[in-house]
Amino acid sequence: MPEVFDTIIIGAGLSGLTTTKYLKDANISTLILEASDIPGGRLRSIENKDNSFEFGGTYIGHHYHRFQNLAKELNLTTIDVTPLISFFKKQDLVINKKLIHQDDWENHKENTLDKDLKSILPWNLHRIILEKYNPFDSPEACLTSGTKDQSMKDWLQSLGFDDQQIKYIYGMNLSYGTDADSISSLQLMHRASFSNRQKSESKVIGFTLLEGMNELANRYIDHFNLNILFNNRVNKIVKEKSLFSVSCENGNEFRAERIVLTCAPSTLKNITFDDHSKDQRIQFASELQSQPMFQIHFKHKKNFWEQDGFSPAIFSNEYLGMCYPVRNKIDPEEIIGFTAWVMGQKALDLIKLSQADACSVIINNLQEIRPSMRNAIELTHLNAWSHEKDFLGGWTYFKPNQFLKWHKLLQSEKSNIFFSGEHASISSRGIEGAIESGEKTANELLNSIH
Repeated sequence: MPEVFDTIIIGAGLSGLTTTKYLKDANISTLILEASDIPGGRLRSIENKDNSFEFGGTYIGHHYHRFQNLAKELNLTTIDVTPLISFFKKQDLVINKKLIHQDDWENHKENTLDKDLKSILPWNLHRIILEKYNPFDSPEACLTSGTKDQSMKDWLQSLGFDDQQIKYIYGMNLSYGTDADSISSLQLMHRASFSNRQKSESKVIGFTLLEGMNELANRYIDHFNLNILFNNRVNKIVKEKSLFSVSCENGNEFRAERIVLTCAPSTLKNITFDDHSKDQRIQFASELQSQPMFQIHFKHKKNFWEQDGFSPAIFSNEYLGMCYPVRNKIDPEEIIGFTAWVMGQKALDLIKLSQADACSVIINNLQEIRPSMRNAIELTHLNAWSHEKDFLGGWTYFKPNQFLKWHKLLQSEKSNIFFSGEHASISSRGIEGAIESGEKTANELLNSIH
């Protein structure tokens, strides 16, 4: 007979681990089923001498108090990333295969923005505009408003921006969506409100972990003695009287009174649900999208930036995406490698290729635009989240009319199936949002019992 638990948590990201920890504290028998052989979800670190390349979460905001408290409890070493982040301001531009010094952008012929925005670099434009025109003073307010959940393009057009200007404001290597038409302006306002709340008078911008970000998940499991099975990818959930039957691809089967879904919403399409356990939230979540994202790490054989006079970091609308130097956590002046983050539409193009061909496109694009990189770089790692069955991309993004509807569904529909993850958080985003959501889900589940 399959083993029976009070609750089965599907996914060992931070939200799943947090949910499990709080349930365990309340003496609820739990089992985490993780599809891969490592915990942490999109926390993935590649060790490099005394440093680490990060494929997922890279740093923690100054006011990520949940994360900081957890790191302290797990005896992890936090490092102030302010010196590292300061280098992000020293990026140059690539637009239509042309390298542009950031100091030349304000008066460049490609810059069609109005006078008060001409001096703002493209990677900051939408943040500045959201900060100025965002009608919400808190993330929570975004979820209770009657504001129309329109596209970012429609919202920018309502402010008077034309199509060419919108391409620079929200059209270059996007973190959310593939273009301004594809993303909910309400989601970006929610994110901007959270970022605004993070601001403080402190000079410290945020932190990272000396041991690598994925060590948080490893220690989490050991420290709290969480019950977890790796390499158990769930492919079927069926309601049988008062219990759910959970089947895995490897043939394992378990039963539980309650299910917590912490996996990426887009991957729910890979799980078969019967008619009794399938509700509106599951159907809606399976239609959500994961951010198209392709990443490569490479090392440099020589300081090519000293040869061409451009910054080591560049931001582009090309297949090289945002290419920036990875710096020594202890000595930020030292560059130990490079990461190219390709997002949005360009990432969608790369996803259609094999991983090897996609890497070649990025490297060739870099060397074509920046000849000083020829024979100066060597690929070391790649990470194509969209190629991975358990993610199908990066973080969840919401199309117009999806963001508010999703949160209303979470509040209105109740059953013994629960959702946890950054996509279900109310007040926070990123890693802090995942932990917040885990706490919230555990409380909701415990309240449903009592």
